Amino acid sequence: MKNLISFFVTIIVFCNMLYAQKTVELAQLFLGITGVGGSEVVYHTIEAEGVVWEKSGNNYIISEDEDIYTSTMYSTGNFITYDPDARAPFSWKWMNQTGSFSPWGLGLYKITNSKVSGKYFYLDTRDNEYIETSVNPDVWFVYDVNEGKYFCYVKCGTPEPPIENGSLVRVSDILGFTSKTHKLESFWSNVLVALNVNGHPRLIWGTYPSDTLTINNYKVYRKYGASSWQLLTTVSSNMYEYTDGSVTLSGQQAGTDVQYKVTAIYNTNNETSATNIITVNVQGGEIEKKGSSEGFALSEFRLDQNFPNPFNPATIISFSVAENSFVALKVYDVLGNEVSELVNEVKEPGNYTVSFDASNLSSGIYFYTLKANGSILTKKMLLAK
Repeated sequence: MKNLISFFVTIIVFCNMLYAQKTVELAQLFLGITGVGGSEVVYHTIEAEGVVWEKSGNNYIISEDEDIYTSTMYSTGNFITYDPDARAPFSWKWMNQTGSFSPWGLGLYKITNSKVSGKYFYLDTRDNEYIETSVNPDVWFVYDVNEGKYFCYVKCGTPEPPIENGSLVRVSDILGFTSKTHKLESFWSNVLVALNVNGHPRLIWGTYPSDTLTINNYKVYRKYGASSWQLLTTVSSNMYEYTDGSVTLSGQQAGTDVQYKVTAIYNTNNETSATNIITVNVQGGEIEKKGSSEGFALSEFRLDQNFPNPFNPATIISFSVAENSFVALKVYDVLGNEVSELVNEVKEPGNYTVSFDASNLSSGIYFYTLKANGSILTKKMLLAK
């Protein structure tokens, strides 16, 4: 009888190991937590900052699937490597996985959990070598409630190094391959992202998309208000972020617009084209005042987030101009194709609203851009039919 019980126990353990291994094979990102109750459910969320790419045949295209931009999965109890329920699995959309998985893609993701607010890090997977390398692509991260930090669980050295809150972690550094982005569609024109770090703009980009050029360093440029572009700093070729501590974000677009862009330097002194331009609003600078017979109106060059967002099929876009300007407000798809022209005329100082009807467009992410007197503002919106 004892032998029979032992046999069944062995079979159960073996099946659990097989199930766990099957899960490992199907998913690439695993998130867990320690320091919680044995049956406590914790939700783990990955939220994209900027554009995400997905595989389509032999190409890596900009995804229009909203599910892989923000994705949530849960774990139960404390993280254990062999227990599938104790880890939250995320699998690439194109893997056609079965079972309880949440989708993700090649993007810059902010990773959080529902147990402890304000604890997070950024994982940058914008890399076609991530898929094509022979290295096992799985990456594992665990949040330790007692330590108050995330830890990289595997392939990260021994002992496991803690991840400081808000840190940028690149998958190429974890798995030990050379980062390549040349197969990601329109990568350089979508790579630059600005985040808020203690009130300062933190710029994050990635490896210049070339399979042949040797990059020496990166140059970060800044345009403050109406001034011309100026070189802000130069960083090494293995550095992909910079925080501008000399300005403070306003949080309400009532200060001065500051723009950033990044170029790569190769063959010592040759400079590539610039990335996409990122605009933030910082404290300082005077808001323009325009006089009239009844006094003056307070105006600024501003582009508000559309409302509602997501929308179906119509939404309202509000904007402001500070002086007589020829104003152009246009909508683009994720490939940069113009899909609608909403404004194309001279506007006097003031606040304006326009309606955008997307009945003839398919679901997905779109960008709307406001141009006036050489200044440009861009925001993202989501059409969800």
